[in-house]
Amino acid sequence: MFTGIWVVLALVVVLLAVIVAAVVAMRIQRPDEQGLYPEGHFMGQGMAIGLAIGSGLGVALGAAMDDTAVGVSMGPAIGTAIGAAIGARMEARNKDRTRPMTEEERRLKRVLLGVGIATLALTIVAGVVVFLSK
Repeated sequence: MFTGIWVVLALVVVLLAVIVAAVVAMRIQRPDEQGLYPEGHFMGQGMAIGLAIGSGLGVALGAAMDDTAVGVSMGPAIGTAIGAAIGARMEARNKDRTRPMTEEERRLKRVLLGVGIATLALTIVAGVVVFLSK
């Protein structure tokens, strides 16, 4: 019973973190009046594309190796590398469409980082509790 509470709590916190992240990201990633995006905008898009590609490659890799866990764990790592390359290229190509981040955008980015770290910590604690309770 105690284990189930931790799992539910972790899922609720992760869901809330995703909602907060979506709201903050929407506020940060808007273009300003001149149509300029904050620096890092195109890197984020590249990382999202790379993670999607890497996840697909990871599933295929896991199926080819008959070990889904290896494929699923290596997919995001591969996707991060691919996404960094895509994002760097997109940032360079759109250099004239970017501007420095405002102070509010920097503050929102720090809030988002804190929410992500707190979510990760709670998820790790919940996983350890579930693992040790069995």
